[in-house]
Amino acid sequence: MKISSTIMAATSSATPFLRPMLAVSKLPPELSRLRELANNLWWCWHNEAKMLFRDIDPQAWTRHHNPLQLLEESDVSRLTCLAKSEDYISLYREVMTDFDAYMSTPPKSLSANVTPEHPIAYFSTEYGLHESVPIYSGGLGVLSGDHLKSASDLAIPLIGIGLFYKQGYFRQVLDTSGRQTAQYPENDIAHLPILKLLETDGEALKVKIDLPGRSLFAQVWKLMVGRTPLYLLDSDITANTQEDRSITANLYVADREKRLLQEMLLGIGGVRLIRALGITPSCFHMNEGHSAFLVIERMLGLMNEGMSFAQAASLVRTNTLFTTHTPVAAGNEAFSSDLMQRYFCDIANRLGLSWQQFLQLGQMEGTREHRFEMTILALRSSLWANGVSRLHGEVSRHMWNRIWKNLPLAETPIDYVTNGIHTPSYVGIQMEELLDHYLGNGWLSAEPDSPVWDKIDEIPDDIYSVARATQKEELLNFLRHSIFDFAKKFGLTDKEAKSMGRLLKPDTLLIGFARRFAPYKRATLLFADPDRLERIISDPKKPVCFVFAGKAHPADEAGNDLIQRVIQLSREPRFLGRIFFIENYDLSISRLLSQGCDVWLNTPRRPYEASGTSGMKLPVNGGINLSISDGWWCEGYNRKNGWTIGPVVKLELPTDDQNDYEDAESLYTLLEDEVIPLYHDTDKNGLHAHWIALSKRSLKSLTAMYSSNRMLRDYVKQAYLPAGDRWARRTANDMAEMRAVTEWRTSLPGRFGSVKLENLAVTGTEDNHMICGSPVTMTLSILLGEMHREEIAVELVIGCVDKNGSFCGKPEVLPLKGHPSSHAPDAMVYTVTYTPTKNGHYNFGVRVLPVHPGLLSPLETGLMLWA
Repeated sequence: MKISSTIMAATSSATPFLRPMLAVSKLPPELSRLRELANNLWWCWHNEAKMLFRDIDPQAWTRHHNPLQLLEESDVSRLTCLAKSEDYISLYREVMTDFDAYMSTPPKSLSANVTPEHPIAYFSTEYGLHESVPIYSGGLGVLSGDHLKSASDLAIPLIGIGLFYKQGYFRQVLDTSGRQTAQYPENDIAHLPILKLLETDGEALKVKIDLPGRSLFAQVWKLMVGRTPLYLLDSDITANTQEDRSITANLYVADREKRLLQEMLLGIGGVRLIRALGITPSCFHMNEGHSAFLVIERMLGLMNEGMSFAQAASLVRTNTLFTTHTPVAAGNEAFSSDLMQRYFCDIANRLGLSWQQFLQLGQMEGTREHRFEMTILALRSSLWANGVSRLHGEVSRHMWNRIWKNLPLAETPIDYVTNGIHTPSYVGIQMEELLDHYLGNGWLSAEPDSPVWDKIDEIPDDIYSVARATQKEELLNFLRHSIFDFAKKFGLTDKEAKSMGRLLKPDTLLIGFARRFAPYKRATLLFADPDRLERIISDPKKPVCFVFAGKAHPADEAGNDLIQRVIQLSREPRFLGRIFFIENYDLSISRLLSQGCDVWLNTPRRPYEASGTSGMKLPVNGGINLSISDGWWCEGYNRKNGWTIGPVVKLELPTDDQNDYEDAESLYTLLEDEVIPLYHDTDKNGLHAHWIALSKRSLKSLTAMYSSNRMLRDYVKQAYLPAGDRWARRTANDMAEMRAVTEWRTSLPGRFGSVKLENLAVTGTEDNHMICGSPVTMTLSILLGEMHREEIAVELVIGCVDKNGSFCGKPEVLPLKGHPSSHAPDAMVYTVTYTPTKNGHYNFGVRVLPVHPGLLSPLETGLMLWA
């Protein structure tokens, strides 16, 4: 289907006989492409482009950071004046030259199977691209936005699929008691860089989903993120009922039925949109389980082409990828079976499944809970899955191991790709210019092992300090200007308001804490002992301020209580001017804090911080992390680039509840003995030499490793390229391999059930102990039953274990060689020799698996016998 695009720039009129029309500023010919630039979010991660818009009207830019709104509100005389400015025209030409050069290089083919014609389809329920496009909530959305930006920078062929929220998440306003209240202003489409997709006849392209008793329609918006297109589905059209029009009004609605409909629209509607656009993806990447219904729609599409359910399910798994983002139960979406039956009973019939069989797609085997879990559906339907840090990969294997029955925990097929941040979106202007000068223009794309990072040591401390101080001053100015509103809202006296700014000076240590206010993130751990905290930060010679920001979900009363507690403490005389809370945390506040704070505080209850990305934004700006050993910090901390609160862990999971007071004690001790003294330790030239050295080590060791460029390269190597190759292999020759494997699997359970394992003999041990350096032989006799010799693989699984009996890392897997037994015609004897190289405790087992040349993974059948 051929699709065209146009700008939708009108809103509905309250009077039926009046038609809307938008008046737009006419740009001077010399600046005629400013609106084109504003309609591609490339500008938001290029500082010169941002300066181009800011210089039109600095005050208006500060209010909303929205170039389209800025252009429509700008006075024509101002634009005419700028068109005559040599400096401005020079900057304009430089920016447009860079933009044209960037856009003239299209996405490239990564392999024969992952190409611009067969791109990666990336599904996410939210995208945090810039504060002027408020269709995101927090970390998941920011991660998705950074994923698209890096895909653009690396010229990776990828398309994004999401939902367009008319009212976004919510605007946070604090009432006079410090409670968060939620406001939902509507997005003005005329001020968003989105295009409505149209059919060739001029009608809006619509995606349709059949629901019980009605049809749900969605129009489609397109947003360009550099070279990467993002398609957004929107239910707010007249073809829908009033109730259905509100499906995409808000992000993360509490109403379970509306949430289900959102996720049906994202997953099912997203796949139908891709078909309507004529795109054949090389693979489908589900970023969290919200989009997991896409596998159902893909199966139905294949079955409509004549496949059986087994064939369709097998083929869909081939190129479906899944990223799980949280070990918190509330973050793993689940719906009641009653609600599911209301909307999926007919779909189950079309799949040829009983209702119970359909429910099992989203349930653990043997569960008695009457609910359908999206994470389980996603894991069952994906051939590759990952957590978002090394520790989270381990946590996820523990959480979901039961999906793969009889498989050791360490072999649970959930890998990890640690998250990263899009560095150009968060680096401050001063630090970017400094690093451009000393590292060269290519440092933003340098890989972690590049020698370019050694040049950081060559940056003079005084010049480094000036860049840091300049960025910090912007945050200090923001805090100074916020005092008036804070004082007015909470009834402070003039004297109290004036006293609040006394510590907002360049030599004050600024410690930031900004993230979602969920209870497990422990925003108030710092206040476990307020009296001790007061003593720590009251030394006038060593000034310290804490800056907080963050939202709680409107339905999360516990999170709202945490915000109120921080506000209450910030108003106490002893903490007034030492604790600040910035309202309405968004990407602009995130940049301000990450560019200006000296230290980033992170205090989650381990292991609930799957990755965390806020702290990754500090190192490139010269900031330093002070964090619990959880998420990405378990990997990032090297004992020389920041501080860890409490024990330093890598992959150890907590065996009991963390003690808040022990963690608070560790935090206080670090502040007293290390963080504050080090910051205020100056040399004879007045420089914080030891602090700067630590800051440089942080920048050098963390910036490239925790960038979304590294993250995307990991996904390409580990997930996207293999998925594209698997799809090509399975669909070649009229899907001959897929059909052969599916036919083979049809009779497999019964035939494999006839296999009998006889005795497992172990020789070469002494008193049942293996001796390091001495071989041990293991022999297993098997009666094949109805299986053929070439359909059987026998493997030894062996490895060192910890005190809990869990493998220390992945175990070794060694094949056993077989030969016919003389005892019976269908008997085989399998043997392997293993030589231990380490002392300690081992676990081992010998297993039997069915194999076929067409299998993509030896674990694909889910069948296994252990001796």
